[in-house]
Parts: sequence; C-alpha cells; structure tokens
Amino acid sequence: MFIWLIAAACLGVVLIDVTHGRVKVVGVLAAIALVTIVAARARRIGVWADSERVVVQNFWMTHEFFWADVVRVKAFQGSRSRAWVFEMRDGHRVWAQALPFMDAFSATHRLASVARIPIEIDTGGSRPQDA
Repeated sequence: MFIWLIAAACLGVVLIDVTHGRVKVVGVLAAIALVTIVAARARRIGVWADSERVVVQNFWMTHEFFWADVVRVKAFQGSRSRAWVFEMRDGHRVWAQALPFMDAFSATHRLASVARIPIEIDTGGSRPQDA
C-alpha cells in the first residue's frame, strides 16, 4: 500500500519537475490526481466479518467467502509485509492486507471468534496453539 503511494509521489515529482508553463500545470494536476487515486484505493483496505461470512478488500481486489469455507486463519508478519492469510477448504489462500499494526495475535483471535463454527488459528509458532 505504501509502495503505491511512494511510487505515485515519485512520479508526481518527475511530472512537476518539467520547467515549461502549460506542461508544468498538467504535471502538477496529474500528480495530484494520481496521489488522490492511490490514497482512495488505500483507504478501502479492510476485513469485515459476521457470523456467516468474511469480506476482504485489498488494494485492487475484493474477496467474499463463507466461514464454512475457511480451514485456518494465520497472521503473517514478514520483513516487508503484514497480512492475514485465510486458508480455504479447496486449497487456495486469500491474503488480506488489513492486518493491524498492534497486537495482531489478539486481533486474529477476535476475528476468528466472530465465526459461528470453530476456525483453526495459526499463531506462527511464537505463542502456544489453541486447543
């Protein structure tokens, strides 16, 4: 998400750096539009869940599925990315970019506790597994 914002800002700097009058105005307007679009897309990122289903909105795509299709939820925290990974019964995974920055372990438990059926939580090995 932040990479897109940085890329838009860098492109904006390149467009603004043009020294000609009309071209410079177009560059400034294009940079403002680009940063606005990227910021709007970034604001849509989120995970919403009720007792029946989950909606995952990432930067570009939206996924909607039922808790009954989920086998496991994992909080993934790599060196360059953070995500919830929903492992589905059919073997594919849905990555959610909306992992909270603070206390991801507790947030994962709160998310999975919304489901009407028991969901396995993968804690990544740093904390004990749920029974």
